[in-house]
Amino acid sequence: MRDLTTGSVTKHLLQLTAFTSMAVVFLTLYHLADIYWVGRLGKEAIAAVGLAGNLLFVVMALGQTLAIGISTLVSHATGAKDQARARLLFNQGVVFGALAGLAILAAGFAVRPFYFSALGADAATAALGKQYLFWLLISFWIQITGMSLGGALRGIGDLKTPMIIHGGSVLLNVCLDPVLIFGWGPVPKLGVAGASLATVISAVLGGVLLLWHFSRAQSYLRFNPSQWRPRWSLLKQITIIGAPAGAQTGLLSAINLMLVFWVISPFGAAAQAGFGVGMRVMMSLMMPVVAIAFATSPLVGQNFGARQPDRVRQAYRSAALLAGGLSLVLMVVCQAAPAWFIRLFSSDPAVVAYGSDYLRIIAWSFLPASLVHVSSSAFQGLGNTLPVLVGAVARLAAFTIPVILIARWSGFEVVQVWYLAVASSVLQMGLNLYLLNRAFRNRLQFAPAAPLAQEPASD
Repeated sequence: MRDLTTGSVTKHLLQLTAFTSMAVVFLTLYHLADIYWVGRLGKEAIAAVGLAGNLLFVVMALGQTLAIGISTLVSHATGAKDQARARLLFNQGVVFGALAGLAILAAGFAVRPFYFSALGADAATAALGKQYLFWLLISFWIQITGMSLGGALRGIGDLKTPMIIHGGSVLLNVCLDPVLIFGWGPVPKLGVAGASLATVISAVLGGVLLLWHFSRAQSYLRFNPSQWRPRWSLLKQITIIGAPAGAQTGLLSAINLMLVFWVISPFGAAAQAGFGVGMRVMMSLMMPVVAIAFATSPLVGQNFGARQPDRVRQAYRSAALLAGGLSLVLMVVCQAAPAWFIRLFSSDPAVVAYGSDYLRIIAWSFLPASLVHVSSSAFQGLGNTLPVLVGAVARLAAFTIPVILIARWSGFEVVQVWYLAVASSVLQMGLNLYLLNRAFRNRLQFAPAAPLAQEPASD
């Protein structure tokens, strides 16, 4: 457990960011290696993996709902020095994560036959997408449970453990990708299905390591089967905090991406593949900004639980300056050489052209997106995530309605979609910052807090 309620706020932020940055490096490596090897199978394979990746945002919605809700409540309990409550929340998170993962697994197999046929640009893309999704669905169950456990670790300020575990898991995935995709040695060639099978195997490794960590006697948070009976009052509190942020990071993002794939499908697999590659590159480049945001939430949460308003404000200001400055550097890099990034993963001229246009234009949204990430994490730390959902819904509406309208024009071009995406990101930033300033005025008065739950918290 790491006490974030004393000492330099900026030092805590930088140290936490250092740990999350290492995890981000591994995650970036995974995203880039995955699309690199799949890119060798052709533009249809790239488009198929991109379409399947949309469903990952649905998983993110549910996983982040649990992870953010648990992380926030655990950070408040940790800041208040209430270990019993923190352990109760952790064990309830284990139960809810496992149940949510089973629900996603069942729903995924139900929609699998229809999803790619509806959104794929052609039959080849749809067939490859179905192959890729089969194993990926199994990994979703493990990932949702792991996200709940990781959220509890963030709540106690431990970002080192998930970094090490996630790093080992990702390195295994990267090594397995070419072996399973192309069939090196005695291993049969599995194509795109090999990429998703590699994800399953690495997710299992990460899950085993997390189970081992929490089973140790010296762990601040430990498994306690007597606390595994679902306590629905706690699930309600977790959901109230986590659902708005989860919907923003997952469900609304999935709707947004599905809309994009749909409106650009008339331009063929090259357009979908270019967008898929460009999106992976953009996400990878923005990972350091996400790392800063991840570090912000437990820092704000623990100091909010300890009733220290000045430290809460300072944590947000430091994170916003750091993330904003970094995003400007990334924007300049993408403006200078967008095609270079795309050619790393595809040599198809059409894919490079579509991907370069996307990356060059979407780079203008990096600064607004960085402030959205940091402000959203500050809201999570406060335990008040409804404004996050308000901003995300406003952005989705400002993007969706115009995109549907312009897609009907005879002169419709793909680049128009990217300009609308930038404009909607600016709108979300402005709304988030306004709502966060109001939240600081209202919630940093520190009235007596309501109890987390009425049930007795056994150790």
